[in-house]
Amino acid sequence: MPQEEHDIRHGEFKKLLSLSEYSNITEVSMTEYSISEFYEVAEPHIDEPEGGQRCMECFRLRLGKTAEYAVSLGCGQFATTLTVSPRKNADIINEIGSQVAQIHGCDYLVSNFKKQGGYQRSIELSKQFGLYRQRYCGCVMPLTQQALPNKI
Repeated sequence: MPQEEHDIRHGEFKKLLSLSEYSNITEVSMTEYSISEFYEVAEPHIDEPEGGQRCMECFRLRLGKTAEYAVSLGCGQFATTLTVSPRKNADIINEIGSQVAQIHGCDYLVSNFKKQGGYQRSIELSKQFGLYRQRYCGCVMPLTQQALPNKI
């Protein structure tokens, strides 16, 4: 959230592809922006701090959507970049991802991308490629507790 954040992230993903070895990819699919499902799972936990049950429900929702989409494309596996964040618990994300994968009949790539300097490397690459880097997860709730996103 907001819609603008969603659109910026989509544009930056396309930009990164164009600058990478995958520049020959001409079509990028992205789910539609929709906050109603998020509010449905997050509203009961609106006052909880980041990392609480609201985040768990959000992970379950987002990873579930990712698994559904992967299966619809005929992909046997999916992953998430959520584990690069030092503010996210990779063990919990991986547990939820594995549960969701089992439900949808696919595999989940267990990861902890922040290890071995992964988080710092993501910052370096963002600077190198001039990529926008949000300073919050995308949930509207922490915006009152954190600085608004900006470009590094």
